[in-house]
Amino acid sequence: MRKILFLILPAIFFFIIGCKNNSCYTMLETVDSLTENDQTDSACKIMKNIEDSYNIKEGKERAYYSLLKYHLQFRKQKPNINDSLIDYSISYFSENMDKRKLALSYYLKARISNNKDAITYLKKAEYIAEKTDDNYLKMRIYNNIAVINADNNDYPNACKYGLKAIYYGQWANDKEVLTQCFLNLSGIYSNLGQRDSCLYYANKSFSYLDKAPNDQKASIYLNAALNIETTDTAKSREYICKSIEYRPTNNAYQVLAKLARDRKDYKLSERYLNEALKYCKSADWEVFVLYELAKTKELMGEHKEASILSQRVVKLNDSIEDIRAQDSIKEIQIVADHEHKEIKEVNKARSISIIVAALLTLIIAAVCTAYGIKRYKYIKSINKIKAQAERTRRSMEKQAEKHKKEVKAIKEESREKDKEIRRFDAKLKKIEEKQKMTAAKMQQREEDRKHKGMEIYNQIKSGTKVENWTKESMDCLIAYYGIVNPEFIKDISSKHGQVSEYKLTQMIMKKAGLTNKQISEQLGISESAVRTMASRAFKGKKGFS
Repeated sequence: MRKILFLILPAIFFFIIGCKNNSCYTMLETVDSLTENDQTDSACKIMKNIEDSYNIKEGKERAYYSLLKYHLQFRKQKPNINDSLIDYSISYFSENMDKRKLALSYYLKARISNNKDAITYLKKAEYIAEKTDDNYLKMRIYNNIAVINADNNDYPNACKYGLKAIYYGQWANDKEVLTQCFLNLSGIYSNLGQRDSCLYYANKSFSYLDKAPNDQKASIYLNAALNIETTDTAKSREYICKSIEYRPTNNAYQVLAKLARDRKDYKLSERYLNEALKYCKSADWEVFVLYELAKTKELMGEHKEASILSQRVVKLNDSIEDIRAQDSIKEIQIVADHEHKEIKEVNKARSISIIVAALLTLIIAAVCTAYGIKRYKYIKSINKIKAQAERTRRSMEKQAEKHKKEVKAIKEESREKDKEIRRFDAKLKKIEEKQKMTAAKMQQREEDRKHKGMEIYNQIKSGTKVENWTKESMDCLIAYYGIVNPEFIKDISSKHGQVSEYKLTQMIMKKAGLTNKQISEQLGISESAVRTMASRAFKGKKGFS
């Protein structure tokens, strides 16, 4: 009974250690899920519990922990985020190719980098994320690429990525980020001078108002106001006032102050800025509002008051820098304490390992002794078995000699068959390689068609005339639209049966929102012909060709 106990105890010990490590990774997955669902506070509590309860192992656990720790620091907008965390994650996931986590690591690295470095990390994240099914991450990556291009005044490129962000956002379950994508694209179209598109995407965000909480409603109205501030001042003021009804913010009052200052109503601008000061949640925002207030005072001719406010801005800005420096020191201390805690836990684990090794050595010695005694008892019976085996061996050698010639003949026959099989395999391999090359060419040709179709569709949507319409270009447009709106193509087939490429191209243009005049200009036909097509499509006539 004691021997059995000695064998069971170590097994139970290692089982408990294994369960604990597995439990750590499971809790990290819970933190990941909470973070993706914007439950940052709950995720931080579980992360603190992990840090207090587990010795996080190097490798997969450490990389996952570093990624989530960095993500939470970013969500909390913590200054002086520890770059070594995300660098460790990138290094590990690059070697082990966890595509989703590697793409997320590059995305987060980009978010705190300057635009030049950020675009490098975002492009890496983009290429890796393409191989995943995480539409939410793709939406965020494309949206940030669009914003950086807009900051660099490359609005056509920004527009391309903004549309991609919205495309993936429609498949992701995050209305807040999708709404932000609509607002960003609205601003891009504003800079391109396309006012209709600007207002279209600004108003698009309002379709989610009934499902949004009050805080997000305030944000939607505020962002919409910012995007049409220069194109529709009256509408912008209306949206700002609605934003304040849901949740007063310093941003809203600052916009009202700017609009009043643009009208040279400096008194009203001053009153709005004083209201903005009440809702500043950070010293950074307070500095900015005080700076705007000083500028307003200067315009009012109150130079002394403007000078006093400017001095407050300088002092407050200096105190902010001191706090950031203290936070940096505090962060270093926390990292050092954490490393010290890890060393203590590792040493403790080593001590336990030494004790376990000693116990295992004793168990192995006892087992070996028992085995030796049993071997001694059975030595005589083993010798008898050997003698019998020798006699059997001699008999089998004689039989083996007899069958040797037969085996040789069989081998010769097998060689001939092997040669024939190899010739057949070579032919089959050539056929398979040819089929693979043909399939690859067909796949590439299909991808080229869809890509060309996307370019034609974007030209149509932007109002650019497509030159030299051919059957091939129409086929490309139809192939691409079959991906964007498969239900529409299916509906056309059920209503009209076989439809020619020419007529189906007209239907797609109509579905895309082009007027009869725009369609006639695109295809070089009369408006009456377009109207006739539309009439027949409305009646659902079979055999429409």
